[in-house]
Amino acid sequence: MKTRIHSAFTLIELLTVIAIIGVLAGILVPVTSRVRESARNAQCISNLRQIGTSLQLYLDEHRDTYPGPFYTVQSFYFTGDPDGTGFINLSRRLSPYLSSHVVPGNKRKVPVFICPSWELVMKNVSDAEYPYVINLDPKYPDGVTKWSNSKQPFGDANGPKPPHRASEFTDCPRSQTWMLSELDKKRSSRTDPMPEKPVHGSHRNELYYDYHVARAAVK
Repeated sequence: MKTRIHSAFTLIELLTVIAIIGVLAGILVPVTSRVRESARNAQCISNLRQIGTSLQLYLDEHRDTYPGPFYTVQSFYFTGDPDGTGFINLSRRLSPYLSSHVVPGNKRKVPVFICPSWELVMKNVSDAEYPYVINLDPKYPDGVTKWSNSKQPFGDANGPKPPHRASEFTDCPRSQTWMLSELDKKRSSRTDPMPEKPVHGSHRNELYYDYHVARAAVK
């Protein structure tokens, strides 16, 4: 009578398999994370381009005059009618061109003004709502306040200073001056909830005055 020989993993073989799985996981997890971040970054760039397109539509309908006046930080929430008075921001003024239905008096959200990577970082912070900074201040690199005797395209709500017409700004290349950039604590001393560091890691996405979007390396 023949004795059956049962095939089974030895301890060494089992440990080898576990080690291989660990190595593969160590390779695949970072790759997957990079792919996901690349997708979020692409969506962020697309959002900024949509904002640029909607701004041009706004200018076309408002005699070439920028919306405003604004404060520096820009929220994706707003209340009231897009053309109403009171506290205003860029998302409120551009909402009719971004397919965002406005209900007067209700707090509305404009998704295009939310970077997916920012949302991932700030998802547990209920009162965080300032993902972008608009270029009003000369302390930022390539500030627009040097244009045309320090006129500010979007005005300044702190003044208040009214917004100006796009045709007034001819002395500075639009392709070299950013309009809207991502906000984090590395570039701001504000106490509002915001990411500790740039949400894309080594760069921030920025919308320029000629409506192209570019990466700005974090210094």
